[in-house]
Amino acid sequence: MNPSIDVRIDSMIRALTDFIIPELDAGGTGAAHAGLVLGHLHVLRGQIDLAGPFERFELTQSLKLASELLTVMSGGERTETGLAGLRAAVEGADDRDPATIRSSTESIRSSIEDLIRAAAVDGDTAVTSQVQTIVLVHEREQANVNRSFFAGMGWESGESALPDLHALLFSPASK
Repeated sequence: MNPSIDVRIDSMIRALTDFIIPELDAGGTGAAHAGLVLGHLHVLRGQIDLAGPFERFELTQSLKLASELLTVMSGGERTETGLAGLRAAVEGADDRDPATIRSSTESIRSSIEDLIRAAAVDGDTAVTSQVQTIVLVHEREQANVNRSFFAGMGWESGESALPDLHALLFSPASK
């Protein structure tokens, strides 16, 4: 029988807490780094059941942003090349397993970046403001989702208003 990922993470936490950290110099950088690793292991343990849905949500959101940009953007040769690259990334998107979800998301994001850079050179300036709004709205929403996903790190104040991650990841609209 193979131990689950959760059991393996728990074993690493216990090893750090019970054996490794007590042996390190309390004021040294080794202890600080071990504490950082310990904190990340606790957060990973809390994120493990959400990792797949979170990555699928990121792909869905990237596809939505790509669709909006493909609808409004136009321009010269560089922009048109960027648009073609983004269309190809969207058409090649695959959600059959975690590895292809991650690679599809990265391909779309990279293509969006390439398109934005190209549009800065020869894009239609009449839609620049609209493109900026589309990207900023998307990124603000994504930043809040990311903050929710990493809330276990303790970076947020108790007053932070973050989206309900479970509702976002498991709602029919996120699929």
